[in-house]
Amino acid sequence: MNGKNKDKLEFHIPYLYLVITMTPIMIAALLIPTYAEHDFFIHLNLFIDKHLLGQVGLWSSNFPLASKVIANYISLAGPALGIGFCILARRNVAADPSAYGHITIAKHAIVLMLFCALLFFVIITHYIFSSDLAVRHTRSRLFGSTPVMYAFFACLQLILFYFLSVASYILFFTFRKL
Repeated sequence: MNGKNKDKLEFHIPYLYLVITMTPIMIAALLIPTYAEHDFFIHLNLFIDKHLLGQVGLWSSNFPLASKVIANYISLAGPALGIGFCILARRNVAADPSAYGHITIAKHAIVLMLFCALLFFVIITHYIFSSDLAVRHTRSRLFGSTPVMYAFFACLQLILFYFLSVASYILFFTFRKL
């Protein structure tokens, strides 16, 4: 750990990776039309419905095609991109498991249960149910109102996948000696 404080868990974010993986979300939000009117977008819509996940996750009826493309990108690529993020970031994770020896089994169990609840929530919202942000309550309707706000919200969803992969690594591999 090169003389640094061993009680702290250090983590350095690969910002270039974040920019590269979130660029398709911004491009899709800005370039894909609201409805599939041209041949390419009609075929893209049919391909997503027939061969991918279709209307899944959090989407917006104000711009259904772009939000469908982005929601499928997040649901399909999110786990793989999260693993890639973790591989890049784990080189920079410095943790000393002996520094966390004072944490009780009960605290570990609570953290594990919270992690499982968050994972369950992500699976439910991204793979099982579909929810239209444009007709939701006032707070979430903001994200379904314009493509730019939806793209921002989608980037936050992708960051959630990154968080889950890093949290998995920390919970199950870094502290396995406890």
